[in-house]
Amino acid sequence: MPTISLPKFNHIHQRIKAVFENECEEKGLSFDPSVKYQYYGYDSYNEDEPSILKSMKEHPDTQSIAGLASLKGRYILDRLKSDKFKTEGVVPFKSTNLKIYLAYIGESDKYEEYTKPDEEQITEHKFKGYFYYYSRNKVEEFSFSLFQNDSKEFVSAREEGFHKSTHQVFECQTNSVIRVDDILYVNMKNDRGHQMNLVIKVFGYEIESWNYLSCTLSAVTSSNLIPIGVRCMLVKIENDNSNSNTTKEKILQQYLMLKRNAIRSYVHPISLEDLKDRGARIDRIRSMIGTWRIWRFGDEGDKVLQSKLVINSDYSARVFVPDILDENHAQQVVVFSISQAGEKLCYSSHPARGRQVLSYGIIKLPTRNNKTTILKGAYTNLWNDRDNHTPPFGGLMMLLKDNNDFRPESLKIGDELIQYLSENNPDVTLLWNEFPENKKKLDS
Repeated sequence: MPTISLPKFNHIHQRIKAVFENECEEKGLSFDPSVKYQYYGYDSYNEDEPSILKSMKEHPDTQSIAGLASLKGRYILDRLKSDKFKTEGVVPFKSTNLKIYLAYIGESDKYEEYTKPDEEQITEHKFKGYFYYYSRNKVEEFSFSLFQNDSKEFVSAREEGFHKSTHQVFECQTNSVIRVDDILYVNMKNDRGHQMNLVIKVFGYEIESWNYLSCTLSAVTSSNLIPIGVRCMLVKIENDNSNSNTTKEKILQQYLMLKRNAIRSYVHPISLEDLKDRGARIDRIRSMIGTWRIWRFGDEGDKVLQSKLVINSDYSARVFVPDILDENHAQQVVVFSISQAGEKLCYSSHPARGRQVLSYGIIKLPTRNNKTTILKGAYTNLWNDRDNHTPPFGGLMMLLKDNNDFRPESLKIGDELIQYLSENNPDVTLLWNEFPENKKKLDS
């Protein structure tokens, strides 16, 4: 049984009505389209009164078509009312009935055209993608397209430009573009079978409004086939001839440059004894696990501020700072980074809840065979709980490994400090003696 698309069916129906009503007008016959059974010619209709069925059976162009006598008036109406055909978008027809209808509307020669499947219209939605390229320390671009059919379903996707050196193209078909809630999952392959995955956060169902999208992209490098992952921003391109809004796109580039999110998997087979971070072995700071006193001078140079640094076995760390009333800032999260330049341990501190940077510091690591428990370093504070307009300030600091219980506090230089030194272990006195002679803070 041939099928025709729903738009073609609707066209045939409207043409049948027009031919019938024009015929009635020419012959001076009256009809009432609201009386469906009489208008179409079924059930208890009057065969002597005008109807579409009567008109078709008497039309000169239909007389030679087999099956005319058995034509039913409900046939076209049943298809018109079918929710199933509306959902599927195609309408099945008996070939004889379709030939009668086409002969009636004067389009007998278009039978093949009507039964030929419609070519699906595919719309391409183009985006320009931006991502941070770690090894080049710059923001790069790539092209990305999503393709939709007339039903607004995603039928394919395409990416080009992420692997600039090898000009690889990644593509996929319908079942590889999946939307779940407000997340669009796109899985593409190149001609070598390597995959690229995009996980895109979308808003609403009108792709025309997706001007700026955030996503993550995972793939492998083109040369060494190393798994990588990056944060991307997608900018919708309205048309090929439009000039891109360089100001807004520059803002996205600046954002990605500051975030610098890039994940690169380990290149070589993993050796737990030789795991490295930015080229430095992670066991380089294993000896620092534990609790440390941090001593530095107060803003006025008349106090020693004692903080408490706790480094856990997984290298997570917190520093407890004295003289700060805000609990969120009195206990700060510490993030480490090992620098091979001069064997330094760098860190930044952040609020217990929040991501802003409160201070930076550098600690001179001991040599590998040196078991010293006293270390030297420098710090810069970017925040002051009493005055947020205070410019950054910094200075030198000393660290003493001390797993005994102590609290963060400020010690006034003088009798109070002398008493404190006498009441604590000898290493605390040694810490004071190691302090540099210049005890002034270093203003920025």
